[in-house]
Amino acid sequence: MELVKVRPKQQERRPPVQNQQPDAPAQIENADEPKKAHVRIKGEMITCESQTYKVVDYLSKGTFSSVYKVVDNKDGSMFAVKEEQSKPNCQFKVLREIAVLEAVKGATENDQKRFAVLYSKCNLDNSMLFVMTLFGESLSSLKRKRKHRIFSLNTGLFCSLETLECLKALHILGYIHRDVKPSNFTIGLRQNNRHHSIFIIDFSMSKRMLCSDGKIISPRSNIRFKGTVKFAPLSMHLGKDSSFKEDLESWMYMVADMINKTKLPWSLEQDLGNIERHKQEVFANPYSLFKDQEFSEIRDIILYLKKLQYVDKLDYAWVRYSPFIPFSVKSAASYKNAEGTVLVTGAAGFIGSHTVLQLLEADYEVWH
Repeated sequence: MELVKVRPKQQERRPPVQNQQPDAPAQIENADEPKKAHVRIKGEMITCESQTYKVVDYLSKGTFSSVYKVVDNKDGSMFAVKEEQSKPNCQFKVLREIAVLEAVKGATENDQKRFAVLYSKCNLDNSMLFVMTLFGESLSSLKRKRKHRIFSLNTGLFCSLETLECLKALHILGYIHRDVKPSNFTIGLRQNNRHHSIFIIDFSMSKRMLCSDGKIISPRSNIRFKGTVKFAPLSMHLGKDSSFKEDLESWMYMVADMINKTKLPWSLEQDLGNIERHKQEVFANPYSLFKDQEFSEIRDIILYLKKLQYVDKLDYAWVRYSPFIPFSVKSAASYKNAEGTVLVTGAAGFIGSHTVLQLLEADYEVWH
């Protein structure tokens, strides 16, 4: 794969602060980031591109922005609004998200199903916002409600394959996510008829990997830490630029977090140096991440990752059908996709047609 240099720049490597929680995003991209941003109140009106929306609820606050549930005053339709306050000498992070969602419009119909629809965007006096599809709970939120804060193997494998398809759709657009974790994948809402699938969200840390001619942009050096420490790839600890393979590495950590009873070896670790060493051990000895013998096929994905270089594109079909599907069958997992087609059938699998929402609500237990 040919590399193309695009605006190369040297950056001083600045690791995240030592007392940061592993689950929290690294807050070091902008040192002058305000600690408190304006939060809109319920009932407040937002006007964007001649449409007026009323704030119904406050959904979340990220490192750079806030998300609200809003209702269209004209027809009562529900949407989500993401808003970022302006900061001196800083470019809006939501511009990255808007760029990705604009690119989605040119994707295949099948790939478009993995993303929110961008309805409108506007630049206000002190902020920038955009209106998009309203989704349901994140996988992180759903997982916290489960016993031991992990999914059943059945549900976890389904979510793993669905989120892999989300990453594939994003990578086809020429972007990488750089903050792959359960809280950045959501289920759809039944009232929007989007409860059949899992969706990828929050592209505030995304990076364009491909030029218009399909050539890969050359890596930069001394990269500042971006993403969430718990799921960040090893290269981010080392100050190296990310590519497609780093998203897959973070996805592997997410898979372990969703289905592995022992969770991630560094889940409770606070020292970044120790977390880095744990991740190095994963590549030296994949058993350190998936200890049980039943995970032998999953460990093959780590060996595959170990061979990849910055310029390599991912073999999603191999990940899906070589290690993952055989492991699912061996583990007696069974589920169907949005169209009702059986993806995997195992001896102890459940019977019947289930949507993702129903599967997550029931969370079928197949550990024993």
